Amino acid sequence: MTSIFDKLTRRPVAVGALTFLMLGTQSALQADPAKVQTFEQDALPLAEAIAAYSETTGIEVLASADAVAGKTAPALSGDLSVKEALEELLAGSDLEYSFVSDESVAISRPRVEEATSASRATARLAEVTLTGELIERDLQDSQTSATVALGADLSRRGDKDVYDLIERTPNVTPTGGGNVFSIRGVGTIGTVAVQVDGADARNSQFVYPNWDLDQIEILRGPQSTQQGRNALAGAVIIRTKDPEYFDEYKLRGGVGSDELKEGAFMANKVLVDDKVAIRIAGQDRRDDGFITNTTLGIDDTDRIDFENYRAKIRFTPYDNLDIVLSHSYDRTDNGVARAERTFFPDDFVETSDIDTFSDNEYHQTGLRVSYEFAPGWSLESETTYRDGGLSGLAEIAGAPAVTESDETFTQQELRLVFDQSSFNGVLGLFYYDSSFESSTLINDRITVPGFLDAEVDATTDSGSDVKNYALFGEVEIDLDHWLEGLSLIAGARFDFEKNELTNEAEAVLGTVFADPLGLAANLEDSEATSRDEEFDAFVPKLGLIYDFNENSSVSFTYQQGYRAGGSNDALFVDPAIDPDFDTDFDPEFTENLEIAFRNVLLDGRLIANANLFYTFWKDQQVRQETNSGQNFIVNAGESELYGGEVAVDYLVTDRLSLNLSVGYVRTEFTQFITFEGGQEIDRAGDEFTDAPEWTGSVGAEYNFGNGLNLLGDVAFTDSRIGNLDNPEDSELKSYALTNLALTYDRDYITFGVFVRNLFDKRYAESGNTVNVTPGEPRTFGAYVELTF
Repeated sequence: MTSIFDKLTRRPVAVGALTFLMLGTQSALQADPAKVQTFEQDALPLAEAIAAYSETTGIEVLASADAVAGKTAPALSGDLSVKEALEELLAGSDLEYSFVSDESVAISRPRVEEATSASRATARLAEVTLTGELIERDLQDSQTSATVALGADLSRRGDKDVYDLIERTPNVTPTGGGNVFSIRGVGTIGTVAVQVDGADARNSQFVYPNWDLDQIEILRGPQSTQQGRNALAGAVIIRTKDPEYFDEYKLRGGVGSDELKEGAFMANKVLVDDKVAIRIAGQDRRDDGFITNTTLGIDDTDRIDFENYRAKIRFTPYDNLDIVLSHSYDRTDNGVARAERTFFPDDFVETSDIDTFSDNEYHQTGLRVSYEFAPGWSLESETTYRDGGLSGLAEIAGAPAVTESDETFTQQELRLVFDQSSFNGVLGLFYYDSSFESSTLINDRITVPGFLDAEVDATTDSGSDVKNYALFGEVEIDLDHWLEGLSLIAGARFDFEKNELTNEAEAVLGTVFADPLGLAANLEDSEATSRDEEFDAFVPKLGLIYDFNENSSVSFTYQQGYRAGGSNDALFVDPAIDPDFDTDFDPEFTENLEIAFRNVLLDGRLIANANLFYTFWKDQQVRQETNSGQNFIVNAGESELYGGEVAVDYLVTDRLSLNLSVGYVRTEFTQFITFEGGQEIDRAGDEFTDAPEWTGSVGAEYNFGNGLNLLGDVAFTDSRIGNLDNPEDSELKSYALTNLALTYDRDYITFGVFVRNLFDKRYAESGNTVNVTPGEPRTFGAYVELTF
């Protein structure tokens, strides 16, 4: 929806030593500050409120962009002088104003020595908007346990990508290699909806950069009603910045440890005032990593080299119609983030004779349209086409494996969004059509004692065509006529998924050393299989919210989570070799009960939120390993998890802010029987892998008032097991990471230095009895940004 602010001129203007934004009409009318006028405008973000004020009064307003960012203004109503109205808008902020003339006014922060305790006491924390529920609402009005971060904040901290945010988020745990993590103890392979600009990005296999992002949202708990397929554990929503109707340009360069080098740019250009704008952004980043392969003599085993380029053009032909056309390209070249337990944690060493890597390349084109056809009623459409693939060299059971894959998909979502005085919500249709093809060539010696010992070149070609259709909706209804402050949430999703799977395996035998059962002949047979599978589910959501007052509320929500079933694609699994292997696995469902508390205290300077949850899980899909060393998925009968998150943000003064977040989760299989080597194993009572009980972080930021800012945080992750079959030998120890960043802003330039893992804690993100995925040791760097 186009805001008032978007409709007005907003362009950078240099005044003295500061960079200002001109908010308001380009040719201001003559206006007397003492003149009384009639004002009627709602409470708005301060930038929008000032723009509306300028339109009403004809006074041109100059305000520094960072001064007004994140602040809100109260409603104006009645007859006020131009000066009185401006004072009311700025009440509760730490900003000053001065009339440059009868036609213009300048707004700025007070000088350091003039900042009083009274001005600090009226400062408020900025409001945070959550979009991942498909209804834009303030975070305090949402029942979802969520962490939201602005892309600009991550960049100035020196974070290299979104994965760095995950390390600080409660009940979200890194589980290996920079692109895998767990939410509330649930691994994210296929259980978390990851979206970039509204499109599915789970299979892209790259870590998304922070440059020129709008914001990132991490939603904990089932999001199946809103996000659909594969959102059983939660969702990660990434939005890049759209073009804006003012000219702006940015450059960034940085260096750091492990041969870190980065360069980035952004250009935002208005082509037609208030009607057409274009935004182009790009980033190139490379570091050599910290793991050494002593066999091959290379020290960049876990190297990361990525490029990301985006172009967006925005059309606003009418005030109620907004169109954004975008295209992005991203390429990532990754090594393997793996070290051997024998040397860890003293050294990060790998001894394989295979230099594994994966090279990923994707293009994405999107079209987003928002049309407000009546007050409070909008149609929104998001169309995406994405294509790309992966090529690389992997290691499977100690053997080299050449991999190639190609993927394309088309996604369309159409939503009716409504926001009325007594109800608000969304009703939508969803369509997804994807095609995926993969080929793997392995040169290996298969040795199964007593069954087979032979050299073989094994080739598998597999593919899948997935079509997904869904009808979804959610509404929040005001029940004040029953009980003041009470409202009802009701939602549901009907989901239908059709999978067409193909798999063809072929082997060429070399030397056969032992074959007592004559199994080798079976391996050479080329076999092509195809399966058509259909899954459907009705996923409901129901809840109640009670607002004690405008600052405090409690809610109770019931929501189901869902993921479709599927089939295991194993290379050469013969029942005589591995009788426990089962090709198919069933859909899984969760029943989630959640209580949420929301509180805004101390006149907006303290926010304290908490969520408590219990999840019952039926037919949980669990990844295991066959006797012949191949991964496959089985269904556990029943399992459960429970816990909660607490988050506190405190603006102590206008210069000092503190934050604290804590997560707790307890996971357990309650019914789970596995078979290994013909033996039945009862895993009831076992915990999930990669599920630490306690996680949390504490952070602070201090603004010295002269352009200097100091940021720091400490993040803690409890111990957990890395492998279900060997819990004691695969234990991953607890760790705490300390990060610091210092930035200096002056005019158009920002300087920053940072250090991550200050005390060089050696820790593992995932692992088994042989290898671990080590976390990043102490790293440091510096950057400079130019804005003009």
